[in-house]
Amino acid sequence: TQSTWGLVEGCQFSQVALGIGPCPEDGCEGTLMLEPSSRPRWKLHCTVCNALVHLPECCFDVQPADSYCECGMRRLDVEFHKDKAPVEGLTKMEGCLFCDDVLATETQLRHGVQRHKM
Repeated sequence: TQSTWGLVEGCQFSQVALGIGPCPEDGCEGTLMLEPSSRPRWKLHCTVCNALVHLPECCFDVQPADSYCECGMRRLDVEFHKDKAPVEGLTKMEGCLFCDDVLATETQLRHGVQRHKM
């Protein structure tokens, strides 16, 4: 049977609430999930592989938006630190972390270390 873990709409920590889109790693069928507890160094993790996406340090608050980019990824509502804004005068924006120049230039795809096999 298929698991419904993470698919509960009412849960603030579910894939429905925090899922951004498919993992960018070749062959991976996971979902990138925003990690609210990673604040102030915002990141997303894949639900299947060890891919990690680190958002720019200028991000103060990050929330999944209700809209989607043409590439299929869910956009992010981003509030920037007032003293670290990537563009002068830009305090908030909604954008795709892979397609929007402001976010994509500083976003880093990394791989975590899996210490124990599960």
